[in-house]
Amino acid sequence: MADIGEFSGFSPKGIGFLKALEENNNREWFNEHKSDFKEHVTPPSQSFVKTLGERLSDALDGIIFDPSTRAGSSLMRIYRDVRFSRDKTPYNPRLGFIFWEDGGKRMERPGFLVRLDAHGGQVMGGMYRFPKPVLKSYRKAVASEETGGMLVEAIRNVESQEGFEVGGTHYKRVPKGYDAEHPRAKLLLHNGLYASSPKIRPSLLTRSELVDVCFEYCKKISPIYGWLVSLL
Repeated sequence: MADIGEFSGFSPKGIGFLKALEENNNREWFNEHKSDFKEHVTPPSQSFVKTLGERLSDALDGIIFDPSTRAGSSLMRIYRDVRFSRDKTPYNPRLGFIFWEDGGKRMERPGFLVRLDAHGGQVMGGMYRFPKPVLKSYRKAVASEETGGMLVEAIRNVESQEGFEVGGTHYKRVPKGYDAEHPRAKLLLHNGLYASSPKIRPSLLTRSELVDVCFEYCKKISPIYGWLVSLL
C-alpha cells in the first residue's frame, strides 16, 4: 500500500471513460481504450479504497480492505459474468468498492459497498444476501425479543435520516416454523439486510471530499452493520 497515494478525486478523463463505456459496451471498444482504464480509472480507484478504508478501519473494529487489483480485493471487477444474465454486455460501467468485516470472504461478511459511475453513486451497508447458515441465525435473532428489538431500533435509527432506506425483503410468506402474526414478521421475509444512502452528486467524483461523504454515509448506515456483526 506504500505506493498508493491519498485520494484526490477521479480525473475528468476517468469519468469520461466510464460515460463512454456506457455507450460503447463491447470488447472492441474496450480493448482500444484499455490503456485509459488502466491509467485514469484504476489508480484513483485504488487510492479511494486506501483512503476510505483507513478511515473506516479506524472508526469500526474489524473492517478490512484491499486496494490491490487481485481477485477478491476491494475493487470489484469491471468484467461482468454474463453466463446467467439476460444482459450480455461484457463490462460494468459502474465501479464497486467493498470494505468488509474480517473473518471470511468479502461477500460472506457484513460490510460496506460504494458504487460509483459517471452520474454519481451510492453507499450501501450490511449483507445483500445471507448464506444459508447466516439466514438461519438471522431468523432466530429476529424472532428473539432482545435481538429482534435491537434490530428494530437499528432500522429506526437508519431510516430516521433523510434519504436512507433499509431493504432485503425477498420472500412472500413467513418461513416455516415462525408465526405469521409475529410482531416482526416483515423482517422474517428477508434473505438479506442492507441499508442504502442518498445518491452521491456527480460533482463530488472529481474531488477529495468524495471520501468524506462516503465515510459519513457509512457511519449513518453502521447500526445495521453493527447488528449483523453481533449476530455473526
